[in-house]
Amino acid sequence: MVVDDDVRRLPARRSDRRGPRGAPPPDLAPAADQRRDEARLRQALDDLGPDGSPAVRAALLERLGDIAGALDRYDDATTNYTIARTTYHDLGNRLGQANTIKALGDIAHVQGRYDEATAHYQQALPVYRELGDRVGEANTLLSMGRLTRAEGRHDEARRLLQQAAHGYRTIGNDEWAQRATAEADAVRS
Repeated sequence: MVVDDDVRRLPARRSDRRGPRGAPPPDLAPAADQRRDEARLRQALDDLGPDGSPAVRAALLERLGDIAGALDRYDDATTNYTIARTTYHDLGNRLGQANTIKALGDIAHVQGRYDEATAHYQQALPVYRELGDRVGEANTLLSMGRLTRAEGRHDEARRLLQQAAHGYRTIGNDEWAQRATAEADAVRS
């Protein structure tokens, strides 16, 4: 299928671009590259058509959500993630659901909607744990720690950041373990 080949050539989803040993996503590409990738994704979605693979459609929408979020187009990101999440649910793809739920939490977090972000993170975290996705778990704990720090809940932030550091250490990602530890140590009492 042409669409599948096009999708494989595109940059990986933010949640898949973890680097060696499950590092959190690296900085996203420059805006011009993202807009080019967005155009390619939209074309792939159009080429897929209404009768195309729901799994491919969900993956394309999730990537479009990543790009829209990186370009500060949060409404577009939310729409894409929400449709992808619903499709993943219909397909029984729990990892896809967890990834899009966490992404919705990230969007809510950057918009200052902390209660909504917390709810999304708390929904995604047990799914990652049930699936044994240690990277998703550590990334979610890191996001939760950063969120609670922003809310001024310092003891909880420190605890969550330390858990994230432990998770990264467990999967052999010393760089991100050190980063999470440094963030935990920097939290005021």
